[in-house]
Amino acid sequence: MPPALGALAGRLNAPRLALLALSLALPCASLPPGSWTLLPDLSDEFDAPLNASKWGPMGGWPGRAPGLFSPTNVDVAGGALQLWARGARRNASWPAGYDNFTTAALASRAHAQGGYVEVRARSGSSCVSSSFWFHFNDGRGTWTEIDVFESLGSAGCAPNKAGMTSRKLCSHSHVFGLAGVAPAALPALCNCTNAGQDGMGVCSSGSCVDVPFAFDDGFHTFGLLWGDAQLSVFADGALVNALPGACHAQALEIDFDRETMPDWLGLPPVPFEGDAPFEVDYVRAYQRAGPTE
Repeated sequence: MPPALGALAGRLNAPRLALLALSLALPCASLPPGSWTLLPDLSDEFDAPLNASKWGPMGGWPGRAPGLFSPTNVDVAGGALQLWARGARRNASWPAGYDNFTTAALASRAHAQGGYVEVRARSGSSCVSSSFWFHFNDGRGTWTEIDVFESLGSAGCAPNKAGMTSRKLCSHSHVFGLAGVAPAALPALCNCTNAGQDGMGVCSSGSCVDVPFAFDDGFHTFGLLWGDAQLSVFADGALVNALPGACHAQALEIDFDRETMPDWLGLPPVPFEGDAPFEVDYVRAYQRAGPTE
């Protein structure tokens, strides 16, 4: 996610949206009711070397300081995508403000728009974040983002946001701008809170919820059911969060990354010895092929 939003996610004081009464109960790795079609350009089992026609670097941003995105920290091994965080010292090629950590990011070349997207993943073991999210800035005034989860491992770092542990699932949606819509109109239109900081006029919704597992204790499934009115977040088949969907019609890239978030999650000790990677066993994206049952 873009700079400053990790801290925003931890400080956002908007009331947690009440989960809508859904009779949806997804068994692990199953689909919501209805007919669905798999989208091959947005799906990957990660059983072969990384497919460069589907995936590439996250453009336009070097990572959240002090951790610098490095393409060498992205790999496919053992049937999973692996995103690593490692210790490193800056050199003359690094941007100002970056030192001691390299992190990782990967973005889909195709864009998702609605439907259902599921991953099976295990977070890295340190407080360098492991995140599954969507975003796109079209450069013409529309820029939106959906964070399915931002997580940390059990080797937490101090100081971090009070209560933030490896058993918290944090989901947020952000509207940085909509073409033709005044920023002041976003809260009422999008059911979000205008909580911009560091010059970023972002309107945000979401919360962190407890889950009955640690993000790094094994693989778990996470899904986003992306509807016109609601963004429903699932963990191991259970509905755990719901975000307003009214302003999220933009097609977005799928993102996996690791970030240093010193204002929210804290930082590992320096020198950083590295940790277990953020691993994604699969990502499967679907669009509806028929009406909801």
